[in-house]
Amino acid sequence: MKRFEVYEMSINMVKAMRPVHHRIRQHDPDMAAQVKRAASSVPANIAEGALRQGADRLQHYRIAAGSASELRCHNGHGNPGRVEPRRIEGGFPASENPSV
Repeated sequence: MKRFEVYEMSINMVKAMRPVHHRIRQHDPDMAAQVKRAASSVPANIAEGALRQGADRLQHYRIAAGSASELRCHNGHGNPGRVEPRRIEGGFPASENPSV
């Protein structure tokens, strides 16, 4: 695969989410599992989409964007009744939320 900047950015995003995932897992293992699935989905769908054509390519990119949006939710807004990562000691404060 040629150098694909958005793919490289998604790999960096996964690396940046590792400490956040660890902190979430201590408080809410179910949410941590979902964060891990969403994080790994982003680069996987970008990579697969890069090798597809037409609407199939676009669909993979849309899935990657949806997973990235899900991570922003978990990392910045949380879910009702769940631990919010920004409130976990050492988590990303809302003002420092990485753009994923």
